[in-house]
Amino acid sequence: MKKIIMLTVCLLVFIHLCACSSTHTSQNEIEEDVEHSALYSTKRIKNSDYTYKEINIPDLQIKKAAGLASDSEYLYVSDVENASINCYDRQFKLVKRIQIPELSAPSLLYKTDTALYVINKQTNTLVVLSHDFSKVLHSIVLPQKESGSRYIDLEVLNDLVYITLNTPWSNDAKIIEVNMLEKQIKQLDSAFVGFIYAAKEQLYAINSLEPYKTNEKTGFQGGQNSLFLLSQSQLVKKGELISKSYPGDFIYTNEFLYVYTAGWSSIDRYDKQFNYIDSIAMFSNSDIESVVSGQDNHLFLLMPNDQKLYEVIRK
Repeated sequence: MKKIIMLTVCLLVFIHLCACSSTHTSQNEIEEDVEHSALYSTKRIKNSDYTYKEINIPDLQIKKAAGLASDSEYLYVSDVENASINCYDRQFKLVKRIQIPELSAPSLLYKTDTALYVINKQTNTLVVLSHDFSKVLHSIVLPQKESGSRYIDLEVLNDLVYITLNTPWSNDAKIIEVNMLEKQIKQLDSAFVGFIYAAKEQLYAINSLEPYKTNEKTGFQGGQNSLFLLSQSQLVKKGELISKSYPGDFIYTNEFLYVYTAGWSSIDRYDKQFNYIDSIAMFSNSDIESVVSGQDNHLFLLMPNDQKLYEVIRK
């Protein structure tokens, strides 16, 4: 039974990852990958200190949720088909709807004390709104990308904005850095498909996949998963997670690392030495492009491909 469940989850992961891939993975390869992975042999432990529930997206007056951000008071959800960003209080009551011409298809979001950062999918631009959402402070066109490449994460660290993509193409598999002061954009050298998190004046990254190690295939596959620190435009490995676990978005605190693991479809907790401790929430659907927002005691998880939204709270 365990093998069947694991294979089902990983098949869902591969559907999301390989829908536009230049390399397709056979079912036999997936089965072998799962059966011999560290994830398969790791016992998952449920943390009973947390509770979680699904929030029905249509009840939020959203047609298609694409991005998620939060602060101490509000939750922000972008609606890519209604060209709006909805702001809710913690009881999920609609407080404000943001609709401006520059946001024809808003997707990823990032909220700071002074601004709201948005990637507009239709125009491939980074749009920055003022703290009260009344002004467009910046609108920057991002580098061209392949049609099969999708933005999956957006983080802000001081005057630098970082963006990552889910892509089978090596030319797009880079962390994008946008210098807001100088209006300059560059791609970091390291090949990378995964997620990023800004904390303690530093940028951390976790790779979801790694490049194929043979010239016979192009693209990315499940492999060693690690936490990296960005230092002088290079990714420096800090520790290893469960290999072939297909980790996604994450939050890094002083004590723990909270990672959405697509291979299990759960939010997992690691200690400072990157040992798996337990899982604070487990889900029936799996989406490698899931977005995590909030704090360690109150998290939100959006599965954009499955249109699922969850609230996770420490009791």
